[in-house]
Amino acid sequence: MINAALALVGPIMTVQADIETLYPERGGKTVTNDDQAQMMCRFASGAMGHLYFSRTAHGRKMGYAYEITGSTGAIRFDQEDQNAIWLYRASGREDQRGFTKILTRPAHPDYAAFCQGPGHGTGYQDQIIIEARDFLRAIECGESCWPTFADGLAVAEVIAAARDSHRSGRWQDVGGTMDTP
Repeated sequence: MINAALALVGPIMTVQADIETLYPERGGKTVTNDDQAQMMCRFASGAMGHLYFSRTAHGRKMGYAYEITGSTGAIRFDQEDQNAIWLYRASGREDQRGFTKILTRPAHPDYAAFCQGPGHGTGYQDQIIIEARDFLRAIECGESCWPTFADGLAVAEVIAAARDSHRSGRWQDVGGTMDTP
């Protein structure tokens, strides 16, 4: 989720986070992972964002979604409908504005091998194959592909800042917090 935010909106500069483990013991064992967290963030571009995850909320099967709103429109994606993206353009006639569903098709990069026609979507396993192909191609060509180790470090720095923010109850700058236990 953080990696997607960084790729789509750019570097995160500051965060304020609340992190919770709802059930500190399960099955007689101490739980060492977080159940839910929410984080307000300010991006280097000046954009504001909100990230939220929950391992305990009911209703969603793969509730990975994002919506980005800008000055000329918006884009929305939901992993439970992974073969579509919703686009809003804030131009044209007011009575014709609204989100438009765009289905993946062979013209979109990576999909031609799996999706021979519009509306014939890919599955989760197809995405894993695409990622494996990119990884193997990077090894063969000696070039890096996304995400890189630097991208992983950027995510780890945001997580470290979120943990520091949770402990202090204050906004926390991202970067330079990796030495925090």
